[in-house]
Amino acid sequence: QSDALFVEPSKDVEVIGVCLPGRETRQNEVLLMEFDRCVKLLSEEIARVCSDKPFAFFAHSMGAALCFKTAQHLQEHFNQEPKHIFFSSTFAPHSQQIKDKLNDPEYTPPHELSNEDLTQCIAKMGGTPKLFLEDEDFMNKMFLPLYRADLKLMCSSKMLELNGKKPLSCSVTVVEGNKDEDHQPKEFSDLTSGKFSHLTLNGGHFYILKDD
Repeated sequence: QSDALFVEPSKDVEVIGVCLPGRETRQNEVLLMEFDRCVKLLSEEIARVCSDKPFAFFAHSMGAALCFKTAQHLQEHFNQEPKHIFFSSTFAPHSQQIKDKLNDPEYTPPHELSNEDLTQCIAKMGGTPKLFLEDEDFMNKMFLPLYRADLKLMCSSKMLELNGKKPLSCSVTVVEGNKDEDHQPKEFSDLTSGKFSHLTLNGGHFYILKDD
C-alpha cells in the first residue's frame, strides 16, 4: 500500500488523453455510441500516431473494457501492442462477478436507472463536486445524459470469454484505492502472458484525486 499518487512523467514521455466524439471538448460532434466503432477508430489513430514509438495505456473505471478491446484489436490488425497497460478501479473484462450480476433477473443496467438513483450512485463513488450533484438542473440536462451514454456504450460490449487463452503478452498493472470496492484484481493476470502486478493506493474509486 502506498500514499503516493504518480510521479511526474519523464520529458521523454508524452501523455495523450482520449476524448470520444460527442463528449467534453468534442461536444459539437455526433455522439459515438457503437462500441466496436470506437475500438476501430481508436486503434487506427493509435496505430498511426505510435507507428514508430512504444506506448502504454492507462484505463480508469469504464474505460477498461474499451482499453482492452483496443489493445486486442491493435494486436490482431496492426501487429502492435502496448508495452504496458494500467487498469484502474475496475473489474476485468471477463469478471465472474460481473457475469453473475448480468445474469441476475433483478439487475437493472446503470444507464436505465432513474436520474435520482443514478445521481446517488455517482455520489457514492466520489470524485464529483457536491456543487454539481446538488444542482438538479445541471445534472439532469448536462451531466447525466452524457454519463448515461457512456454507461450504455460500455454495457454494449460483450463479456470476454478467454477459454484458457491469454490474449495479450504485455505487462499489466492493476491500480485501485483501498476504500473502493474489491475488483478482484488477480483476474487481470488471466489476460496476459506478461508480468502482472497490483498496486493499492490510499483513496476510493477516484484515488487519483487528493480529496477522494
